[in-house]
Amino acid sequence: MTKSPRQLKLLAIDPGSVRLGFAVWNPAAQLSRALPVWTRKGLKNDLNFIGELIGQNEIEAFLVGLPISLGGHETPSTENARFWIEKLESEFALPVYTQDESLSSKEAEKLLKATKTRSKKTKLDSVAAAIFLEEFIREQS
Repeated sequence: MTKSPRQLKLLAIDPGSVRLGFAVWNPAAQLSRALPVWTRKGLKNDLNFIGELIGQNEIEAFLVGLPISLGGHETPSTENARFWIEKLESEFALPVYTQDESLSSKEAEKLLKATKTRSKKTKLDSVAAAIFLEEFIREQS
């Protein structure tokens, strides 16, 4: 019997040109958790780091944030996300899901501002990943 996405340990990825934000879904606890942001160090190093996260967190599938403009159009950031989807599919034998993450960065900014967290910029991408991960899980119900 195939598991639904909400029953899988998911690694959400918010792919940027400078940083990658990560969050993990734990189906047993029904919780998402933002992971430290990864500053990109070249594709090979980035993929190696993702491989480490897969092993450390027993990841069963990916969720990639797909930025779509408010007008419903794809953007250069959408192309970057599609590049990452292709790389994940070719490097790892795991399913890849997508989620519109158009407003997750704005929500993350508001959340971080409200919590008066230091180094907001370095946490933003992972908090955004946690936000669109939770939206994805809610939509699976």
